[in-house]
Amino acid sequence: MAAYMDAPFLANVVIASIIFFFLAAGVVLVLWIAMPFSLFGLKRSLKSVTEAQSETNRLLRSMLNILTERDERDRRLAGTRTTEPYKPPEETGSPDD
Repeated sequence: MAAYMDAPFLANVVIASIIFFFLAAGVVLVLWIAMPFSLFGLKRSLKSVTEAQSETNRLLRSMLNILTERDERDRRLAGTRTTEPYKPPEETGSPDD
């Protein structure tokens, strides 16, 4: 056997391994106990974010409806029946000319 594998060295390795195991088990236990509380807090936060997003979507939908109604009204008043989007006039020549 090599000189570094004597009985006191092996005893120290075993003791260090046991200490590491208990410390790791303690950390896992603390995290295991704390995890449900963090998840419940996360659920509340996600619920408030979801509600805010739903409100934003509702407002955007109503804004789109208002703009669509205005566009249809403006077209009726102008006497046009086209639904094509606005096309800018084509350029006749480059600015370098």
